[in-house]
Amino acid sequence: MDNTEKKSLDDLANGEKSESKGTQDSVNAGGNKAKQHKKPKIDLERVRAKADQQIDLGVTTEYTLIPIRNPKPDEFFMCMADEEYSMDANILSLKTDNEWYLIDPDILPDIQLESQLKVMTIYMCVTMSSTPFVTCIPQPDEMGKINSWHESGHRTMEEAKQCWVFYIDDINHPVLQRLRGEVMS
Repeated sequence: MDNTEKKSLDDLANGEKSESKGTQDSVNAGGNKAKQHKKPKIDLERVRAKADQQIDLGVTTEYTLIPIRNPKPDEFFMCMADEEYSMDANILSLKTDNEWYLIDPDILPDIQLESQLKVMTIYMCVTMSSTPFVTCIPQPDEMGKINSWHESGHRTMEEAKQCWVFYIDDINHPVLQRLRGEVMS
């Protein structure tokens, strides 16, 4: 493309008539003879972020509520590896109200709801999207027996202290079915 053609395209982009077809106006232009203004050219280089600029906005997320829940079946998570982020505690679980309470050891003899009181390990976890949550897994009962699901949960949390994990709590989960060869993808 020579310079005259290039100039004429630039002029058209800015709303001017082409020199070669100065007498032809667009059908949509109609009889509008008002003076058209040139569009300002924007220098994008002035606003381009430089790769070496590190802008610290100082924005932090303040959590006022961290949910107590099990890991969701569609999320990867990690458990905080530092021992300060997990502990054994006496937990009173009121399932009808979906409420959990940490019980001070000094008042344990006064608790009348012994069947709902359990020693649990509290684990602080975080999802891949940096969303924190707390999960509680029961310890063995006073006879030393532990449910196989709870034992598996403790093993999962220990693994989650080392790497991201995906918690599957259903034996019929599609991933497990594929691994067993029951479902072909």
